Amino acid sequence: MVLGEIMLNKIFNKIQKENRSRKFNLFTSTFDNLEKYKILDVGCGEGTFLEEMNPYKNNITAVDISEINIEQFKKNHPSIKISQGDAKNMDFDDKSFDILFSNAVIEHVGDIIEQKKYASEIRRVGKSYFIITPNKWFPFEPHYRFPLFQFIPKKIQKLITKIFSMGNYPRGCWEDINLLSASQLKSLFPEAKIIKLRMTIYPETLIAIYSDKLNREVQSENID
Repeated sequence: MVLGEIMLNKIFNKIQKENRSRKFNLFTSTFDNLEKYKILDVGCGEGTFLEEMNPYKNNITAVDISEINIEQFKKNHPSIKISQGDAKNMDFDDKSFDILFSNAVIEHVGDIIEQKKYASEIRRVGKSYFIITPNKWFPFEPHYRFPLFQFIPKKIQKLITKIFSMGNYPRGCWEDINLLSASQLKSLFPEAKIIKLRMTIYPETLIAIYSDKLNREVQSENID
């Protein structure tokens, strides 16, 4: 059981590393010349993704709700400005950043009402955005690392996590995670292009992208 779990985690971590690389490559191909853009990382965590992969550190501002994350972020990236804030009610002016980047945050902010608040803030603060979230319909839940866990009623999820440690969570720890389908993500970001990113047999990741360049391409496709 323990050996199997170790093997599964190794496979998952390998896929996750390659997945991050592909997501960042898509990010850089969508937004040419990253050094020109003022970027806000919404829900940055400890700064283990964008801040590590983007060479233009001075262009990044970060925001996170967790004091623990912020403390570790400052140790990891002392030169990058970070503030504490709620992604659903950010203390920034309208269109104050060229790009809003947010990786695996929207599924953590609450139910669909809270997700709408998050989406509204993303669209208000950013001229463009790049929003990443796990695909609800991928059969393996990435946080608890258990097949179809997202479809188990939440009362039963809580009971299971009281008995077992699962994925990122020790025994007795449960978080209300609300994964989204492609159509649900599109409803929250109607002007965005939804990308389905696949590393295995089925798309694991959904990305909502809005940029002036991409918008012009979509409009051109519609005209043709």
